[in-house]
Amino acid sequence: MIQCRLNLRRMGNNQICRVCSCTEEDCSQCIDRTGAPCYWVEPNLCSACVGEGREVAVTCLFKDASGKGQKLTFEMDLIIGCDENAQLTMACIGALDDKGFKNSYCDDISYTILLDIS
Repeated sequence: MIQCRLNLRRMGNNQICRVCSCTEEDCSQCIDRTGAPCYWVEPNLCSACVGEGREVAVTCLFKDASGKGQKLTFEMDLIIGCDENAQLTMACIGALDDKGFKNSYCDDISYTILLDIS
C-alpha cells in the first residue's frame, strides 16, 4: 500500500493542491510560476504542479529474507501526477537492492513532500 502522509487543510468545498497549496480562491503563485491560472487535473492536484519534480522522503517497510520486519528510508525526486505509485515502487526495489536486500519486497511505502522554505 502506498500513501502520502501530507496533511491537507480543507476550506469548505474547495480543494487544496497537495504540492503547492493553491486553492480555487488563490492560485496567484501558479500564475506567477506559469503565467496562467491553474485548474484541477485530479483531486487536490493542480495543472501547474503536474509533471513537476518534488523531493520526497520515502519510508519503505519490508521483510528481509528471514521474515524480519525492516524499515528503509531515503530521499528521491518524484514526478508529481505521473504514476507516482510506480515511481515509488521502483525506487524502493532499487534502494533495497542497493542495500543488499535481494528478493525483498515492500509491504508499505509512504512519502512526505519536502518543502522548500527558502
